[in-house]
Amino acid sequence: MNHTNRHRSPTRPLGFTLVELLVVIGIIALLISILLPALGKAQRAARSTKCLSALRQLGTAHQMYINDFKGVVVQPVEYDKNFNPTTVFWFQRLSRYLNKKEERPGTFDTVDVSAVIKGCPEWEAIDSDNNNKLDSDKLGYGMSRRLRTPESRTRYHIPGDGKGGTDPNIPVTSPTGINGPISPDYTPTAPLVYYPPYWKISMIKKPASRILFGDSRNTFLDPSLADYPAGKPGWDLTVGISGPGAGVSGDVGRHSAYRWVQYTDPKYKQMRANYCFVDGHCETLDPIAAEKAINNPQ
Repeated sequence: MNHTNRHRSPTRPLGFTLVELLVVIGIIALLISILLPALGKAQRAARSTKCLSALRQLGTAHQMYINDFKGVVVQPVEYDKNFNPTTVFWFQRLSRYLNKKEERPGTFDTVDVSAVIKGCPEWEAIDSDNNNKLDSDKLGYGMSRRLRTPESRTRYHIPGDGKGGTDPNIPVTSPTGINGPISPDYTPTAPLVYYPPYWKISMIKKPASRILFGDSRNTFLDPSLADYPAGKPGWDLTVGISGPGAGVSGDVGRHSAYRWVQYTDPKYKQMRANYCFVDGHCETLDPIAAEKAINNPQ
């Protein structure tokens, strides 16, 4: 009798058991839950780096503009009959130094300016006017107009000619208009200090701690001073991040996990955005530090 196979173990079926599969799936799910936040953080950091690079190029373009115009700071907005639309913004003037194009026809998609101006990968065009057209004047970055704070809240503006300004629709002496000495959100405790344009770079104090350009949902970067520094910030976070009215000054959480939270939320201080300073260097700041670097740079 052949006893060769008497003690042979039963043949095990090929593949995994249900328990083994569940264990493997559980391990994979755990690894994904650990890696996804880190991956998201790395992606945000990479996009923020690209944004900072674009802002540095804007800073360089502004230095070239200053050299060409004998130290004059670029105008935030001008009236120029040679353009269509005739309202010409700061980013159009600087775009000429980047790709020699400065036209702003149509919508965000057709604006013919340097890709650097649209250089923030986190920015998505908005239709703040609710006219079913993406805004052509809101490209992701804004310019600070109150460059003489805290001595004055004067907004850098179109020079007046005594006859209504360069644009006849803009009054020269309006107390709350673009040529006014103050903005309607501010009641000074000291006598008014009004600084007429043009402003030269030599007039701008503390260039290494004063913001010039930065992430913004508006063409400008002008946080209010109404409740500053009493506790309530000047950034308007009451509107939606998109849709009608979304084109507010600043975008203080663009480069963080918390894009748009109220100042009462503990996460408010964790929000981050990018800024270029008057001297050309760039930094990533929280909302409180950014507001200080505009309203009261140290």
